Amino acid sequence: MFRLLLIDDSPDDRSLIIRELRREFPDLQVEEVIEAQRFNYVLNTGNFDIAIIDYCLRWNDGLTVLDELKSRYPNCPVIMFTNSGNEEIAVEAMKAGLDDYITKSAKHYARLPMVVQASLKPNQDKVRHKQTKAALWESQERFRLLVESVKDYAISTLDSNGYITSWNLGAASILGYQEAEIIGRHGSCIFTPEDIKNGEDKKELQTAAAEGRAADERWHVRANGARFWASGIVTPLRDEAGNLLGFTKIMRDMTERKQAEAERDRLIEQLAASASRLEALVQQMPVGVAISEAPSGKLLLHNEEAVRILHHPLLPSDSVKDYAQYGAFHPGGQPYKPEEYPIARSTISGEVVKAEDMSYRRGDGTETYLSVNSAPIIDNGRIVAAVSTFYDIYERQQAEIALRSSEERLRLALEAAHMTVWDWNNQTNQITWSDNYELLFGFAPGTFAGTFEAVLNCIHPEDRKLVASAVTRSLKQRVDYESEFRIVCPDRSIRWLAAKGQFFYDETGTTEVRMMGIIMDITERKQAAEQIRVSQQETAELKRLNQLKDDFLSTVSHELRTPMTSIKMAVSMLELVLKQTGVLRAKPNRVAQYLQILRNECDREISLINDLLDLSSLEAGDKLLCLSALDLSTWISPIVESFTQRTRSQQQSLEIDIPTDLPTLITDESNLERILIELLHNACKYTPASERIVVTAKADIDSVRLQVSNSGVEIPASERERIFDKFYRIPNNDPWKHGGTGLGLALVKKLVERLEGSIQATASFGWTSFIVELPLTPTH
Repeated sequence: MFRLLLIDDSPDDRSLIIRELRREFPDLQVEEVIEAQRFNYVLNTGNFDIAIIDYCLRWNDGLTVLDELKSRYPNCPVIMFTNSGNEEIAVEAMKAGLDDYITKSAKHYARLPMVVQASLKPNQDKVRHKQTKAALWESQERFRLLVESVKDYAISTLDSNGYITSWNLGAASILGYQEAEIIGRHGSCIFTPEDIKNGEDKKELQTAAAEGRAADERWHVRANGARFWASGIVTPLRDEAGNLLGFTKIMRDMTERKQAEAERDRLIEQLAASASRLEALVQQMPVGVAISEAPSGKLLLHNEEAVRILHHPLLPSDSVKDYAQYGAFHPGGQPYKPEEYPIARSTISGEVVKAEDMSYRRGDGTETYLSVNSAPIIDNGRIVAAVSTFYDIYERQQAEIALRSSEERLRLALEAAHMTVWDWNNQTNQITWSDNYELLFGFAPGTFAGTFEAVLNCIHPEDRKLVASAVTRSLKQRVDYESEFRIVCPDRSIRWLAAKGQFFYDETGTTEVRMMGIIMDITERKQAAEQIRVSQQETAELKRLNQLKDDFLSTVSHELRTPMTSIKMAVSMLELVLKQTGVLRAKPNRVAQYLQILRNECDREISLINDLLDLSSLEAGDKLLCLSALDLSTWISPIVESFTQRTRSQQQSLEIDIPTDLPTLITDESNLERILIELLHNACKYTPASERIVVTAKADIDSVRLQVSNSGVEIPASERERIFDKFYRIPNNDPWKHGGTGLGLALVKKLVERLEGSIQATASFGWTSFIVELPLTPTH
């Protein structure tokens, strides 16, 4: 990659030249110049490796341009590419240092890349060597000038291991170490112990070596142990081969900003005598710097820190009116007028501007905040220039905004929580409080006497001794103050308050000077606690009654089971006797009907008793699970198919959708079979004729889901939670009039929970579904 300076008035010729060169040099960078002002700017920057110039220019001639280029950059190759010259011009140009002369033509355009390559090659090594030497000399000279001229900056050098090798007077003044006692010591000796422990001294050198620069602001330690805040820049020193030789460290005492501003003014006056020294020192300053000429306001100089802060170089400005191109805004959002900029005011009227905050839209479109200082440079009573310094205060502004927001949130939180903050001055016995303190005590604003005695008078007589004792205990034992007490408001209402606080002592630590804390209205909490206490008593009583009910049902079920079995046996014996006597052969036979009613009712009562006993056993946790491995793909179908005859008789459609790749389920087979049978029985019972019953199964990573769905009926949302309650049946929802005990779904839920699963009922679009989800392997 190389950089081309192209000076030619013809846009077509420039386009052809660039096209031909980019065929050979794809990463070519081109600086096009078509007028004198841009040419002067490019000469000042020197950001090019080779120049191609035309002879005939509207604003100059090629020989004059060649002379200016060679006078500033004698090692830069220059090629004259023209169709307006002649042999005499070519000779004169070659004498002036021209590297090649080419006449514009179609074939010469094609030759241009070879000519450029040939012109660059012999000069590259020579130029690189000279540039390296010049850079080294400039670095050494810059450092020498800094060391000789700057006494208020601590300037030192360190070897590659961090040991101090030089120490200027500024360093001795700021840090208190004389050169003889500091040379040879490690640079960490000026760091605080905590920074040394964290390795900050090593990190600083590592950052400078890796990135070419390490800038920071931190606490440092003087020779006498005193701490001071300083900003510093560390840069690496390298030889021609790029090997690390050591480091340069420049520090500035920022403890007193006024002293820093005076130092900058002194430096600016000192640097006015030497342009090279001025630029060197300005570039090293850790704040943005700009210098303008008076009275025009033309910007003369700015440093790289200014570019870093603004995200763009300071734009060419020949007068104050050109400042309109910058993006500063007043706190209210109005853009700065050119004459309102601090440097403009110092240039025009000699105003000294200190710490003026402004918002600024940077070159990349982002916004930040700047703190700007500006002052005139006066010579013999006349303003000759102005200098402005600025630095980024975005983080400080954000912190201030966050603090204001936090304070507002605290105020709103205190109001919402019925809380207030108080401060009791023990010396004056005066209490100050936040805005809602008086409202908390029931007083009108401004009517509450701010003394400890006034607070005690508001406290319920039965609680005053408690509060006073808590304050005394906090003072004597030096522990936090905490108490809960009642107050009597002016309207005779009673509130509960909770107070927390802490005593603060004088510098000797022996005498208390103030006590600070908070008070919160806990009346609702106390009332809620009382309600909870009453509710807990009522719940305990309900649990006791429910247990008595369950015990009663269990006892009754046991007592009824034996008689019902005897009754059923007696009915069977009666039927046998009647058959033998021939009574049952007569038709119509009402005796047979009565016997069938007896059998059905016995079965129903025995089923009810069995369900009650099973529920009682499940709730008591008497039975242990008998776990086995089930292949659901083959296990489910026979159970479902046993309901085929019943669904056909009721004109219902029974469907099974079971995947063949279901995983093995570890569970209690009898419990799971009872669950599936109860759900199928329930579906048959509540599905109207011509509707469908569907049984499906689906596996997840660690669970299996069984679903029994039926169409033609939809359980209302208000009933879905209650259907699992014992003895609950949905009113008017039995199309076949089978009746029931209301225990089936309650039993299913208990069985599912015993298998560590869950069950839920859903209903939508005319379908009702019961979904059972079980773990593939139970945990207990």
